[in-house]
Amino acid sequence: MRPDLNSILTACGQQLFSSYTFSCPCQAGKNFYYGSAFLVVPALILLIAGYALRGQMWTVASEYCCCSCTPPYRRSSPVERRLACLMLFDITGRALVAPLTWLTVTLLTGTYYECAASEFASVDQYPMFANVTPSQREEMLAGFPCYTSAPSDVIPIRDEVALLHRYQSQVSL
Repeated sequence: MRPDLNSILTACGQQLFSSYTFSCPCQAGKNFYYGSAFLVVPALILLIAGYALRGQMWTVASEYCCCSCTPPYRRSSPVERRLACLMLFDITGRALVAPLTWLTVTLLTGTYYECAASEFASVDQYPMFANVTPSQREEMLAGFPCYTSAPSDVIPIRDEVALLHRYQSQVSL
């Protein structure tokens, strides 16, 4: 498959996947793992699929990596090993297109990152959080991505934290 078509299909798939399956749990202790899993696991699956679906990968693996496994035993020459290495670089480059597209689109959107990072937002500069216990603060921060009903003095802070997380997500590219 052509890399540009692969990227387009991955980007469309990411948008469909996130709109139908992702809902941040908004619970302290779960947001980070849930958001991170939705960010990283699909990229790893796409990488493994990218390797597995390449016919060249199986050729390289069977001819150059396992050449001494079955009779007649044959040793590969240094030129053959270099060629196999170049082929692996080519296969890896093509296999990385879909996972990198997934990560790029996901980080540009910022939804998963916002969920994962919500519990760790620094809100010490807001006087409203001065008299809140750490466990209450953690619960409040975990609820930020869900935009649940909040006191009117917390809404601007929630919006500012959400905007900060989107900026961080996009800058991490």
